Amino acid sequence: MNNIDKIARFQLKDFRKSVMIYYTVIFTIILLMFITTRNSDNLGQSNMSGGTFIFMFILGLNCFKTAFKLMQANNITRKSFYIGNIIALLSTSLVVSFIDSVLNRVLKQIVPYAGNFEQIFGNQSFFGDFIWTFSLLFFAMTLGWMITMIYYRSNSIAKILVSISPVFLIVTFGYIDRINSGALSRWMFDSFMKTMGLYGGNSNFYVGIFSFLIATLIILIPNILLMNKAPIKD
Repeated sequence: MNNIDKIARFQLKDFRKSVMIYYTVIFTIILLMFITTRNSDNLGQSNMSGGTFIFMFILGLNCFKTAFKLMQANNITRKSFYIGNIIALLSTSLVVSFIDSVLNRVLKQIVPYAGNFEQIFGNQSFFGDFIWTFSLLFFAMTLGWMITMIYYRSNSIAKILVSISPVFLIVTFGYIDRINSGALSRWMFDSFMKTMGLYGGNSNFYVGIFSFLIATLIILIPNILLMNKAPIKD
């Protein structure tokens, strides 16, 4: 348990610095937007949630290598590292989600403003905003963690293949969709809307939360498999 706590604390300390820098930038941007748009409603047409998703994804991309070396230097088991890292990702997602939800609420009281959750679901619930944002950000961090471990485990050729695979998939998807008169893209769009709880004129954000959490759990399975056989690299 001490080793799990050690890894979690190490990761949280590292994440805290990045989160503080991120929100310093965000608050500066908001201040500048207030100054430059104080006589208009333009601020209400934008939100910070998309930037937070990208930020958390990048944190996930950078959560493995340094901490993994620390684990080996201190004889910490991979199981302890895995659990400690999940605790750190979970805790960071909760804190950042809370900050984003509070920020959305504060801005809404000052100017016409709607965050992603309200824009998508038309729901103004603070609890719904917080839980939905948490599930999204936790998914983003675990996805980043998985991608960085795939690159870490790959040799030079495999890294090239992984890097170009999105281009191959996009081209293949476009070709299949074109010869089927757009049927594939319509099916994917309908499936995505259903998993997000947006289908048939109804919206249920709990479906989206459930989908993000299930996707996160699915990602965590290959994560532990990738980590168990990961070699120590400089």
